[in-house]
Amino acid sequence: MTALVLPTYACLVPDSVYGRDANIIFSEDDTIAATQIARLSRFVVSSRDEVLGHIQTMAQGIPLEGPESEPQDDDSDLVYSLKMLPSDAIPDIAQGEERTIHLLQRLYSPHQLQPGRAYLLFSSDLVPQEAFSVLKKYWEEQGKAEGEALVYEIAIDESRAAFGAKTQSWDVLIRLAENGAFPEHSELEYLLAREVRDSAVIRLGGASNNYPAVVEHMGYLSAALPSSESLAQVNDRSPAYLEESAAAIINNIQSLRVAGEITRKIFGSSQDAFQQDAAATPPLDPADKKRWN
Repeated sequence: MTALVLPTYACLVPDSVYGRDANIIFSEDDTIAATQIARLSRFVVSSRDEVLGHIQTMAQGIPLEGPESEPQDDDSDLVYSLKMLPSDAIPDIAQGEERTIHLLQRLYSPHQLQPGRAYLLFSSDLVPQEAFSVLKKYWEEQGKAEGEALVYEIAIDESRAAFGAKTQSWDVLIRLAENGAFPEHSELEYLLAREVRDSAVIRLGGASNNYPAVVEHMGYLSAALPSSESLAQVNDRSPAYLEESAAAIINNIQSLRVAGEITRKIFGSSQDAFQQDAAATPPLDPADKKRWN
């Protein structure tokens, strides 16, 4: 299958990462050579039952004793967080103990994305050549974009620290049609003509003040992804989305545990994380974490 082509960009990782020459401009006489990196990914929004079911499945795979019952450096974020819970919480989750499942349900974070629908995430970062060289070497060695989140974040954070807003990081989240195709041209044209930034169909994030650039790239995406078949080639991060949604719930429980320990130290309360009112603590929203790429 032929790799997707994004107009004006060179392919760095097939169907996932693209780049083109650019400049970071400080003044008319002061510019730094840079690369504009574009990343593409798609995902299907997990339902509550899918998220809770994933937590239960992961808990069932955790041994209750021995070295593997302790957090390991190579554990996923979800498994690591589960192992940080009290030891008796793991079998409760694995076996679907009613009170524990009820707590997980209350800590589930419904968000504005529509469960069961597919979304396309396009992100753009303008980075100096030094940071790009680190990323390019990693991509060449790995041959894929998955697993590079930390490497990418470090490179972008270093660029922002050095060049601030000049790095021009922005992203657009696009809800795909029910058949998995790109939204209708007329619908996008209507929204873009009115510079809509937050709707059910498109959502802009980051330094998206350069709206003409957004419009320009929506045209590139429409040309690169003319059918549901071409969109199916885009890097699929649905499993990662499910994992992150599940990990957010367990991390929330950890926050409740810490709050409970502080309460006990100050007031002598005997409440633990599974006895506190979960509704009192706002749940984390994985949709607010820019990690789709």
